[in-house]
Amino acid sequence: MVEIPRAIVIRTSVVYGPERQAKNFVYQLLRRCRAGETVRVPADQLSSPTYNQDLAVASVELAEREALGLIHVAGAEILGRYAFALLACRVFGVDASRVEPVTTAALNQRAPRPLRAGLRIDTARRLLGATLRPAEAGLRAMREALAGDFGTSS
Repeated sequence: MVEIPRAIVIRTSVVYGPERQAKNFVYQLLRRCRAGETVRVPADQLSSPTYNQDLAVASVELAEREALGLIHVAGAEILGRYAFALLACRVFGVDASRVEPVTTAALNQRAPRPLRAGLRIDTARRLLGATLRPAEAGLRAMREALAGDFGTSS
């Protein structure tokens, strides 16, 4: 392994929020629910949903402060993927009855997924003096940013 003495590595989890490609988990979930499709979501995975705007601001802040090493930068809570999906549906006013909880094994995904991907953010909290917003607040910010486009149920 090559060691780079003046480097920062930011590790994150389940990034969502407004983005040009509209491909992140929340976009896919809402699109499929609105189309009346069943959405199978792992009920056994834990992660730290991270609002992309918060991640960007925190990353710049850490770089400006010349932080070094590996730093976990993620949302303020560890949440199950299924619970996050239901929360996203509620915040966006979308019927969640088509969201189906399944095990990760039942999804038969090509790449393995960790069951416990929640991140401890103590270092980021100490360096930044604050935490990134929790999932509900991030989803509300996403809904507001997308209002009139993808963010409302009307």
